[in-house]
Amino acid sequence: MPKCRFIIPKGRPGEQGNLVLILALLHIVDNDIPGLALIPPDGGLTIREGLTNTYHTALTSQPTHLVTVTLATDDQITVASPVLYFTPINWQQPQTVTVVALDDALTEGTHIGLITHTLTSLDPIYAGLEPVSLTATLFDPSSIKPQTDIYLPLILTSP
Repeated sequence: MPKCRFIIPKGRPGEQGNLVLILALLHIVDNDIPGLALIPPDGGLTIREGLTNTYHTALTSQPTHLVTVTLATDDQITVASPVLYFTPINWQQPQTVTVVALDDALTEGTHIGLITHTLTSLDPIYAGLEPVSLTATLFDPSSIKPQTDIYLPLILTSP
């Protein structure tokens, strides 16, 4: 446990007195928890099929080595850049991830897409972290049925 020495003047202010040496034991708590912060837009990551949306990500503590974040997606979405790099210098600068909701031929209504973030590094703390996932809510415009107007024939009879 670290030790710290304090020298405190003894006596009243303005008077010369003896100095007292105090030895204190300190308990230092490291509150930097390693991890990957996912910062979705307000309202969550929602995307209409065929369109894009973005979110940001950054590390939650400074690594000792390069941290590579590999993004894997399911068959509903894709990302513009599937690999992100964080260094001991840029670790807290958010990086933007652009997500594309794939417009398929299926009528699915509201459904989800999953993005999994896997971290690799020579930093033993970041190398041991579990993958982090983010769910996107997807909207299928083909599931919206157009309004159909029904026209009935008008039959006129004369007297």
